[in-house]
Amino acid sequence: MNKKTTLITAFFLSSFIASACDIWFAGTKGTAQLLVFWMPIIVITGIIFAWVRIDSYEHQFQRSPLLNIGIVGVAFVFVPVYLYKSRPSGSRAKVLGYFVLCFFGYIAVSYAGMEVANHVSL
Repeated sequence: MNKKTTLITAFFLSSFIASACDIWFAGTKGTAQLLVFWMPIIVITGIIFAWVRIDSYEHQFQRSPLLNIGIVGVAFVFVPVYLYKSRPSGSRAKVLGYFVLCFFGYIAVSYAGMEVANHVSL
């Protein structure tokens, strides 16, 4: 398994776990509540940025600092921008289609994590 595939797997696994933890720890207060909220955001954002970094190296594409900030800040908007800009015109639709599939996969995996947490208590 290559690095990008490993990161995609980690992305989906993190999404599943984060959604389950949202249900399991819904009643927490204080620091635990902050951890349950921020930890998945930090981990998933890091995974996305690592994937983009590896991909841009493979495609020899220089990302601007503003694009990097956008990817970290609003990934669901700026990752498609990166994909569009980093690919030649003949392969843009295919890679953007894969992005849409990953986006809906993220939603499905997150929903599955919530459903599992609703049926399995800690």
